[in-house]
Amino acid sequence: MKYLKIALVILIAATLVQPIILNPSTLERRGLLDYVWEAADLGAPEPIAATFGSREKALFDAADARNMSGVRKAMEDGANPALTNDDGQSIYEIAVTRRQRELVNYLLDEKVALTGGDAFHLAIVSEQRDLLKTMLDGGLDPNQRERDGTTPLISAINWGDPELVELLLKYGADSDLATESSEAPSEYVAKKHNYGHFPDVDYNYDKILELLNDPAFKVDKLER
Repeated sequence: MKYLKIALVILIAATLVQPIILNPSTLERRGLLDYVWEAADLGAPEPIAATFGSREKALFDAADARNMSGVRKAMEDGANPALTNDDGQSIYEIAVTRRQRELVNYLLDEKVALTGGDAFHLAIVSEQRDLLKTMLDGGLDPNQRERDGTTPLISAINWGDPELVELLLKYGADSDLATESSEAPSEYVAKKHNYGHFPDVDYNYDKILELLNDPAFKVDKLER
């Protein structure tokens, strides 16, 4: 109905002025775009929030309650899903915590960026491999640092799982990106191995180090 009203108003406007190419940029140059919005009784679109407010709280509360209809309603009301809440959580982090694949897929379909939080870390330590791969397939940045500065790659290294390390590397995790303590991941692995950290998974560190030093994962990110 909204688009029908816009189309009708544009058609009326076209009969009142000389023939023009009816697209938004042309209308704006002619000073008609505001007229079209006003005549269609739609008003100017509300700007997306830059700070976490009531609409974002409604969105996060719905996500936490696994209420997808509430999530969609909050999004339709203009909530900004790219913000983090007062605890620094992203909407993806809540989705992973609640094991909500439907929400993750919805956010990816809506092109929601991952701008903070520990979503990758939680997917790794809770061994939600399929959900981790879904987020990577959806284009989320595998180099997005967590709240403490850790990268997803370091989380996978700490978990001692070569398969997770390899998965992240295949999707563009930077094997040279320094840790929060300014160490290269390979240096970090060597130190943990030498100090005998997590002895129950120490046998995996040789494989992890081999992956980090693999030339196949040293190519430019744009080529991955």
